[in-house]
Amino acid sequence: MISKRLILAFVASLVTLGLAHAATAIAEDEAKQQVVQRGPTRATLSLDPPAPVIGDVLVLSLEVVAEPEVEVLMPEFGEALGRFEIVDFAPSERIDDQGRTVAKQVYRLQPARSGAQSIPPLRIEFVDRRAGRPPAPEGEDAYELLTERVRVEVEPDALQHEEDAAHGAQEEYANTHQRDFDTTSGEPLPAELARSARVEGVGFMNSW
Repeated sequence: MISKRLILAFVASLVTLGLAHAATAIAEDEAKQQVVQRGPTRATLSLDPPAPVIGDVLVLSLEVVAEPEVEVLMPEFGEALGRFEIVDFAPSERIDDQGRTVAKQVYRLQPARSGAQSIPPLRIEFVDRRAGRPPAPEGEDAYELLTERVRVEVEPDALQHEEDAAHGAQEEYANTHQRDFDTTSGEPLPAELARSARVEGVGFMNSW
């Protein structure tokens, strides 16, 4: 009979594995979210899903929160997003219950291809109109806040990947065995003639 101690140990190991998996999932999700701040202005950039497959629509969200009397200038439409098709764009701006400006831009993006891609840094500008504060750096019109580059790996469609692999295998087989058949009758050649045809084909390709 299995002792209670062994059962408890087994259950504890399952709980530990579950917590580890959950922590990993959270870390992966958070890998596509970043927060940058400069003075009275904070920007949060997120990308969902964090591990997309070709055909998925990516949701890129930029939210900027600025202290009262700080004017926010959001990035121009489509700035730095030329490698993606913009499916939809939804800007918004409001004042929260603390008097702060909350500006937001939400893009729905369609990647044109699979593989490693990235979203370059987005530029937010702001003017500090609070009393006693310089509105902008000397010689500049506004302060600048840049997000970090977001790197994303777009996976190929699983079914398409399998179809491409199968097609490649079929082509390789056909190229290897095409000389094993009589081109006039379609009947298989005798083994000796088939081997001779393959050798002659290799010799021809080498001489070419």
